[in-house]
Amino acid sequence: MSAHAARADRGIALLLGIAFVLVYLFFAHGHFAGSDEIGVFEITASLYEDRDLTVPLGVHVLEGQGGRLYNHFGVGQAVLALPLYAAGALAERVLPAPWVEELAGQRLVGPHGLFGGTPKIFAVTLYAPLASGVLVGLFFLFERRLGASLGSALAAAALLGGTTYVAMMSIYFLQHTTEALLVLGALYGFRA
Repeated sequence: MSAHAARADRGIALLLGIAFVLVYLFFAHGHFAGSDEIGVFEITASLYEDRDLTVPLGVHVLEGQGGRLYNHFGVGQAVLALPLYAAGALAERVLPAPWVEELAGQRLVGPHGLFGGTPKIFAVTLYAPLASGVLVGLFFLFERRLGASLGSALAAAALLGGTTYVAMMSIYFLQHTTEALLVLGALYGFRA
């Protein structure tokens, strides 16, 4: 593949990813839907606020050394979501109160913790649409690297992004999309 073709493919992948991010953002709800999302969010919050991995008492929480509480989720996605959490924290501090209330949305408290109602939660829920858009763009690039024609790669990437598990997971702050990105990224890297 020539340098010009590779550059053109990266541009198409970027546009494809942005298009799917915009579609996924249309369906995003700005709050969590389950305890797994809260569990991953609690790690992000703890890393940002306290610079450690301890979490408050919750569903997926286990007692560790010294009686400190931890949950069983990996830290990778929590670390990747830190810039979004920081953006939510900044919005909380600098925006006028009516804007903060609008951004935060309705306060949702469930049996497993706070599901929504803060700018930090709203900001972190943006991770899923962003990661899903990146996944669609990377899938397109991988197909092209495997030798698929431009039209076939575009069609397959659009089908992946619009009709599969990728679309469904694009609104949940779960680790599945991040795992898929890592696997596909590794395959792409090996192929390159």
